[in-house]
Amino acid sequence: MVVYYYQDKYRRANREIQRLLLVNNSTFTNHITESLKGLRIIRAFKQEGTFLQEFEKALTNVIGPGFVSQSLLFWICIRVAVVAYMLLLTVLLLCCAAVAFDYTIDYTKFSLSLTYVLTGLWLFQTFVSILGKLEKSFLSVERIKQYLSNETEQLDEVPNDLSASPVRGENIVSFETVSYTHLTLP
Repeated sequence: MVVYYYQDKYRRANREIQRLLLVNNSTFTNHITESLKGLRIIRAFKQEGTFLQEFEKALTNVIGPGFVSQSLLFWICIRVAVVAYMLLLTVLLLCCAAVAFDYTIDYTKFSLSLTYVLTGLWLFQTFVSILGKLEKSFLSVERIKQYLSNETEQLDEVPNDLSASPVRGENIVSFETVSYTHLTLP
């Protein structure tokens, strides 16, 4: 019950952080792509400093949510470990109470129960950790699913005859004195 509470809090927070990380990551990638495409223009107008500042800002926006995401995973792992060790402590105290009150106990069952508890706790911690990492992958699938559910534009609704526009010449590009030449390369 306690683990479910922590896991629910973790899941909600992690989902929002991952969405923020994906948005910032696309902004960062877009900035790099645009900067590389316009590198000559940036250098021609001597704006390297401006673009470097924008790059650092975009990089900070990507690193921040990534760090918070890793910290959040560490947070849930600590909470799960505390719950797991409390369960182990409970089993140990019950076994010690059985020995202290002269309750006849088979020590092989005692050691076997501790072994099972330790193995179960390790599996439980691993399961929660894998579940947290799997949650990150689901966000990408959710974004793809949302993208595919968007309504597509109806291209059939675009008129073929642009001269029938309500405002004459609104959609028309016309050139009056244009000449094209083609040079044959040797």
